Amino acid sequence: MLRMKGKKQLTVLFLLAGWLALTPIAARAQQDTIRWMTFEEAMKRYDKEHKKIVVYLHTSWCGHCKIMDTTTFRNPVVVKRLNTEFYAVKMDGEMKDTIKVGQELYYFDPGMGLRGTHELAWALMTDQKTPHYPTLTFLDKNFDVYKSYQG
Repeated sequence: MLRMKGKKQLTVLFLLAGWLALTPIAARAQQDTIRWMTFEEAMKRYDKEHKKIVVYLHTSWCGHCKIMDTTTFRNPVVVKRLNTEFYAVKMDGEMKDTIKVGQELYYFDPGMGLRGTHELAWALMTDQKTPHYPTLTFLDKNFDVYKSYQG
């Protein structure tokens, strides 16, 4: 169901770092937060209003994920853009919950990666031989991977 649509790989940190550099520090202090949701919530909302979906794959032990949470995802420009243009999904790549996408069920697989990986997270990390966190994946209107950025 999920497949790669584009080969061009950029790091999302590079793009978002530009936004951070252009935003004054005082403005960063007065911010809203990203309205994170689960994959299922995003799909339900998509049925009512078609917005793009971005999935932020992270883990509890990932240092770079923690940095993105405290810097990039608190930048008011990033927050505003994600909240207005996207359904922002925050997903732990090692979560144990079963997720239903359409008619397909995705499970945690203890044999994927060093610590195990959720099958949906793995599917969203296209063209990767091992899981990389953080990964930011953009989905198209068919819920297929349009672009995926690791790091």
